[in-house]
Amino acid sequence: MLNINNEAPNAGAQAEGQNPQPKKGLVPVNGTNQVVNESQENPELETPEAAPNVGDDEVVDEPQDNSEPTAQKAEEPVDGDAVSESDEVEEEVESPQGKNLLSNFKIYSMTKLKALGFKFGKLKINRSIKDRALAAKKKSIEITNGLISPCLVVSARQCKKEGLGFCSFDDDKEFDEKVENLDKILIIVDGQHRFEAIKKLNEKKAPERGYECYFYLPLNQNAKTIPILRESNVATAPWKGGDYLTNLLLTAPRDIDMTMLIWVKERFKDCGDTASWLWATLDNGRIYTKSQMVKASSKPELLEKMADMNNFENGKKLYEAAQNKLGDNLVKLKVVPQTFIDISKKLQAKRGMNDVTEILVEFIKQIQNDSVAAIQGYKRDDKGSKDVKIEKKLNELWNEFEAKNGIVA
Repeated sequence: MLNINNEAPNAGAQAEGQNPQPKKGLVPVNGTNQVVNESQENPELETPEAAPNVGDDEVVDEPQDNSEPTAQKAEEPVDGDAVSESDEVEEEVESPQGKNLLSNFKIYSMTKLKALGFKFGKLKINRSIKDRALAAKKKSIEITNGLISPCLVVSARQCKKEGLGFCSFDDDKEFDEKVENLDKILIIVDGQHRFEAIKKLNEKKAPERGYECYFYLPLNQNAKTIPILRESNVATAPWKGGDYLTNLLLTAPRDIDMTMLIWVKERFKDCGDTASWLWATLDNGRIYTKSQMVKASSKPELLEKMADMNNFENGKKLYEAAQNKLGDNLVKLKVVPQTFIDISKKLQAKRGMNDVTEILVEFIKQIQNDSVAAIQGYKRDDKGSKDVKIEKKLNELWNEFEAKNGIVA
């Protein structure tokens, strides 16, 4: 039998002298054994509406199915009955709970997946959406008039099995596992910016003219989610410090308190890496490098040391006070927390760190607005670098505050 759809031969082939029943999505031609795709041979039959640029649910190297026939054979269509491709996917979706409902060797459109009741989510501590990357992705989609490569997804059930937290892509809310079918929630592992860019672009388009988004499961069915996340990103663009920290958080044992590291990851969005560590630890010796984070992902004793909460609450108080007074553009510079650390070391000779923090918070609050404006306006010139000027000004203001309030180091 000639098969042009790369499908396996009919497992329920009949006895010699009888014609085998056609597979779903295929119809016989003139009573012969040759079969063709129904949409090609009979234009009057209804077929799923094609999405822009790429055919709906294109088959990607579908392997031949050499498995034995199942005990209970599915009902086959009678001659002349057309079975659309969407019906074939519907049959997959009715698989028993706990198994992949979609093939690892197909590409699926968002339109079809949503029609079948699928929802989309993300790993809780995956990389956040970056405005610059999102703008670049939107421009790319417009230039190519659609998505070039699909988004990589895994089932929420697989994520739960591997101990990974996940939430809704749209509103960050957790799924109610008592109500939701985890097999019908797809977690985007690679392609968050593509997915979001499609959504944003389609907000300004009529539904029938919108861009389609596409998805596929890992071709390697035994692959774990964390290695997929790491390797799919490393292979395309170098990771930054925040990405290594994200991987560390994903692989961390549950018995280690990761509160401080999660806070540092959030600061990475608007602070420099060094500044983020300095605010969180108030310790020059706890600025962790990429290589240290990689080692900590496989050595719990290193991770526990890295996640140590000592001085974290004090660092948070200083950061929040400095952010409110000096603004976002200054707190992201390492010279600002470094200057406060240097001052605190002098004060700790006669005080505990909690008392030192209260003094420094009060000092920050009393900085006058004209001084803040001056610091914000510093630029590098022949008199020195921006950092040097900021450090000098903060020390001058501290000396005035110290003298005024009779503070003895």
